[in-house]
Amino acid sequence: MKRPHGNLVTPPKPPTGGRVIKTAIIVDMMGAGGKSPEEEVEQHKEFYGDLLAPATLDVHRPYHAGGGKHGIQDGTELIVYDFGGMMPGSSLMEDNARQVVKWAQDHPSGLVVVASSYTFRVYVEAEMADVGLDGLHNVVCDDGSGEAIPEWFLNYAKGEG
Repeated sequence: MKRPHGNLVTPPKPPTGGRVIKTAIIVDMMGAGGKSPEEEVEQHKEFYGDLLAPATLDVHRPYHAGGGKHGIQDGTELIVYDFGGMMPGSSLMEDNARQVVKWAQDHPSGLVVVASSYTFRVYVEAEMADVGLDGLHNVVCDDGSGEAIPEWFLNYAKGEG
């Protein structure tokens, strides 16, 4: 592969093991904890990339939890949802929670990791209860330890499922 000016570029190497997991990382557009949204995405990409190794994460950053041009892309298998911000006077938190739960229902082999216990408890669990999907098997709250990631998804990431 050549750059326009003739310099050779080494193409990316395929992963040596595991799978390529298309991953949507949705963060608060204002950032959080003194970090920019870009820094938050990188932090989640590194953490979950290490946790799910030897899989490789193919990350995109939707602006919302719905579909369409700026939403979750087709083929996504993992959503990391870290949208803990409050937006007074807007229904963004409820709308995103509804979309994340709907995505999980429509993609039973995919996984939604909610990285904010407040968002999980107040918005996502409430939405699951409202639509009769309490205890949806593929929606988890992770406190940053990685312990909430289900065994079935870890096995999938390793190429075993």
